[in-house]
Amino acid sequence: DLRLILNEIFGEIAAINSGDSASVAAEWPELRQFVTEALTHADLDLHLPPAEDRGHAAYKLTWPMTARLDSVLWPIGVAAIDLLTGPQLHRLKKCAGCPWVFLDQSKNLSRRWCAMNDCGTHEKIRRYVSRRAARKRSA
Repeated sequence: DLRLILNEIFGEIAAINSGDSASVAAEWPELRQFVTEALTHADLDLHLPPAEDRGHAAYKLTWPMTARLDSVLWPIGVAAIDLLTGPQLHRLKKCAGCPWVFLDQSKNLSRRWCAMNDCGTHEKIRRYVSRRAARKRSA
């Protein structure tokens, strides 16, 4: 269920970032259930960095070890709300070669594929074969 909700929300946000109009308000109540469950079980622990970086201590959410199967979803729910409310959301894009979404970390926000080794390579091969076929037809 969480995967479907995240695909809907972040797929719509990627569409918004591409210039399409969409809204994620309808899916928020469904995601809120997962986020609330995660925060209900979370502990707040002090995270101390290495000695050379002592000035940057911070708190982070942790979850106790449990036999509950849904406990693996708790960090995912919190990560989703962190992305949804954070400054990186404008970098979310939909891959040009598959249905995945990804965060474009390039300087000029020009990345088009989730992974160059997969979707990017397939797209470049497709374009090469198409150009080669066009040359053969015209010759």
